[in-house]
Amino acid sequence: HLTQADISTFEALGNRYAKDKQYVYYEGNILQGIYPGDFAYIVSDYARHGDTLIYRGKKMPGVDIETFEILSSSHFRDCNAIYYTGRKMPADPHTFTLLEYAAYSQDDKHIFYRDEIQDNIDRSTFEIISFKLAKDKNSVYYFGKAIDYLDIHTFEVCDDNYIRDKDMVYYLLQPIKGIDMATYQ
Repeated sequence: HLTQADISTFEALGNRYAKDKQYVYYEGNILQGIYPGDFAYIVSDYARHGDTLIYRGKKMPGVDIETFEILSSSHFRDCNAIYYTGRKMPADPHTFTLLEYAAYSQDDKHIFYRDEIQDNIDRSTFEIISFKLAKDKNSVYYFGKAIDYLDIHTFEVCDDNYIRDKDMVYYLLQPIKGIDMATYQ
């Protein structure tokens, strides 16, 4: 812990990383087996120890540090794989692209929400509406989950929290009772 830190050589590096002449720290905890002389802070949650990538304070063995590339705060790639929050995704690193808001992504075969394949999404009609909402010809998706009770043909966004279809107005997907749908605007 930081009680062992050498005050005269202590240096905060950014985003939870720090080091002194003896140790490297992440969130105040000593990173075992990582030595200050071989450690370099990159940016955000990323650092390196020699030829090993460090992500959120954890070693990422197998990541090719020479081809490592940050794609978003949660996504990175090397020549062999795509990673989401440090976990390898089942995505093709050569065709992978982030979509708007970076929660959705795609490769030549799949659409992903975070790191999960979304087999239920129709790629040809898929559209991201906001950080929370997306749709295709079959469904509306709220944070990656299909919302089957919404009528896709009459669905519309009122604002970021309110949506409606022919039957109901919803606040954060919870129905608002007592609204006259004939006069609601």
